[in-house]
Amino acid sequence: MDNEKTIEEIQQRLTKIEETLSKIQAQNHSRINWRVVIATLIVSIGTAYILLIIYIYFLQNV
Repeated sequence: MDNEKTIEEIQQRLTKIEETLSKIQAQNHSRINWRVVIATLIVSIGTAYILLIIYIYFLQNV
């Protein structure tokens, strides 16, 4: 009986550990997605700014 109880406890703890690991992996995945989104926004804003400067420069020369 004692062995069965300890085996059940170990299995319960393992399932809890697996649940926490999957939660951590999901959090990491969403964090990476947010980093990619923020980096893409920064790059696109920078590119638009550079294009705007080039456009204004050519307008002044004409």
